[in-house]
Amino acid sequence: MRHVLRQPRALDRAWRVGVAAGLLIAILGAMTVTAGAKGGGLADATRGRESHASPGAHSSANRAQSPNATKVVYEEDHGVVQPGMAGGFVERCPATAPHAISGYFGPDDNAAYGQLTLAASAPDGAGERKWVVAVKDLASEPEAYFVGAVCASAQQPFAYVSNTGTVDAGQTAGNKEICPKVAPQPISGLFYLQNGTAGDLELAESVNNRRGWDTEVNNVSDQPQAYVLGAVCAPRSARISYLISDLDTVAPSQALGSIGRCRKPTPHPVGGDFYPPRSEPFGNITLADSFPGGPSARPLWETDVVNITSEPENYVVGTVCMG
Repeated sequence: MRHVLRQPRALDRAWRVGVAAGLLIAILGAMTVTAGAKGGGLADATRGRESHASPGAHSSANRAQSPNATKVVYEEDHGVVQPGMAGGFVERCPATAPHAISGYFGPDDNAAYGQLTLAASAPDGAGERKWVVAVKDLASEPEAYFVGAVCASAQQPFAYVSNTGTVDAGQTAGNKEICPKVAPQPISGLFYLQNGTAGDLELAESVNNRRGWDTEVNNVSDQPQAYVLGAVCAPRSARISYLISDLDTVAPSQALGSIGRCRKPTPHPVGGDFYPPRSEPFGNITLADSFPGGPSARPLWETDVVNITSEPENYVVGTVCMG
């Protein structure tokens, strides 16, 4: 299903501009993962906002581009996840933008804001043409959701790097992936559970470090969990910029975030990131949603976190932009 660019939930805030095969089987566990349904027309937005459909070519901008410009396409599906469970889809990128470079997700209804979190997001299968995204329902009721993949064209291939590790029950752990010299620009992170039940790991941090990607996961189960964490890296020929929000505070059991507006010469939003301040512990916030939105001619990226503690928590969110 092709993506509908939604109206953002919040107003603009201040931003600063800075310069695996077999995955589907590995993360199945107790979740439902479905191959993305293709074909059909553009669906209406279903988040309680006025519908703003993307243009017919279904790129983040449907105007003339230079021969070296990157084309960005969003592939999306919708589902319902049960309380305490995880579910998702595998999205396949089109031939015009064959590289799956990141995933996104969110609730289909504003009433479910803060009731979902990310359970897995990573390339699926050989060739990096597919991306799997899974969400976990944090609520006591079924929740409708959308997930999608960001697909891109490129003169040169993207690089996908990852490592494995184990995190003890009730603890956090992570990796710092460094992008290779042939593709030195980080654009997104990836993570999934190697075995066990999908949803046993929640993101505690996922952020670019300008040389690679830092990912921290929180083990919310009562058993040690093995994970795969990694990064997607863009070639030198790609134009990349990074937006960073101001430090903000989210109240206990609430969700809050900010919006990044990409501008020329990197007008396409391709991903979001978040992290707690370095002086604060991991595991107190997790990702509530991260998705493209706004008018098709000026797409945005919204990233929100949810505070899973009983105390106010500080956070920073960001957007990755590509040209």
